[in-house]
Amino acid sequence: GVGLVEGPDLMQTFMQEALGFGAVFEQGEVTAVEKNAAGFVVTTKKNTYTSASVILAFGLTPRSLDIPGEDVFWEDGVSHCARLDAPRFKDKDVAVIGGGNSALLSAVTLAPVARTVYIVHRRDAYRGERAVLDRLSQYSNIVEIKNAQPMELCDTQQLEQLVVAAVNDATDTQQLAVSGVFVNIGYHAKTNWLGDLVAYSDAGYVCIDAQNQTATPGLFAAGDVTDIPYRQLVISAGEGAKAGLQAYAYLKELRGLAGAGIDWGKAKKNQ
Repeated sequence: GVGLVEGPDLMQTFMQEALGFGAVFEQGEVTAVEKNAAGFVVTTKKNTYTSASVILAFGLTPRSLDIPGEDVFWEDGVSHCARLDAPRFKDKDVAVIGGGNSALLSAVTLAPVARTVYIVHRRDAYRGERAVLDRLSQYSNIVEIKNAQPMELCDTQQLEQLVVAAVNDATDTQQLAVSGVFVNIGYHAKTNWLGDLVAYSDAGYVCIDAQNQTATPGLFAAGDVTDIPYRQLVISAGEGAKAGLQAYAYLKELRGLAGAGIDWGKAKKNQ
């Protein structure tokens, strides 16, 4: 077998295949999606795009600590991804914030590279799976700080210190001399900017039907940002394929083309 394939590697494979079929990739943070008589207008910080259909597949947004200094040192000491940024902290001291699988996996990713890895968790027990917890004991340079919460990231030129406090006593603080802080405290659906184009679940996920259609015709959604019950790579990939096929069927119907069906296998058998 090919063994474990990481999500980012699989995404690169998908991207290369799409490029081979003529897809065009543009980078930019989307700030608005609007519907008009001609279709959709997608606005980013740099450009505006028009289209007859749109698929929302932007996933979830990592939660922030919302403490002083986090914005100042974002991408210059503060990160959400140990897999990508670990090499920057070779032989340095770092901290991981969180107690779930993501945080613990960040710690074991950083441990072979960094000098010391602090795990700061607000509870007295982790929420990770046993297989992940067992990996922590393999590294003597992982230091666990439980029942603690981050309070501030300090210094002016570069990140040098993380201040943490006891959960039950904000005056009981300690200073951790670190060059990097990895924030792994979960994700949330950052969807309110979509306005009334979509319906939302109680947790803010985009509601879709079985065909990935949102509340607005021609606007589809797929993956972790939707209200599907499972959030795994293979499911998101399948949902993305479904949304693409439904967008294709929508465009054919919109343009009055015959044979708007999308199951080509069945179509061939029926010919």
